[in-house]
Amino acid sequence: MILDKENLFPGQIEKKINYINQLFRALLINRRRVNEDRSKYEQLISVILEEEENLISTHRSHIDQMVEVVKQEMMLLCNIDQPGSDVVEYVKGFEQIFSTKIEEIQAQLQFQQIQIIFAIINIQISFI
Repeated sequence: MILDKENLFPGQIEKKINYINQLFRALLINRRRVNEDRSKYEQLISVILEEEENLISTHRSHIDQMVEVVKQEMMLLCNIDQPGSDVVEYVKGFEQIFSTKIEEIQAQLQFQQIQIIFAIINIQISFI
């Protein structure tokens, strides 16, 4: 299975970047109209704050999930160390843990994509 952003999150990042670019273009074109700019700026700030909250929430969820995975791995190893343990069950448990880790890698990719959006926003803000 190849993990690439197009398979995981088709078009999401591009849509967000396009939306942010549209807001910035609107801000730059209407710079002289303070009241209109302020509204669009507040809308942009709202988008940024929402993305920040999503980023933090994703990070918290990732940490919680990783703690659970480590607990499962510890239990799996503890069980296989017991006399008469079932290797087939061990392999099944390992496969389940491995699948969970793949899901977490996908979440990390999303986390990195959001960081890219923030970098683009910071660059664009410097031009305002």
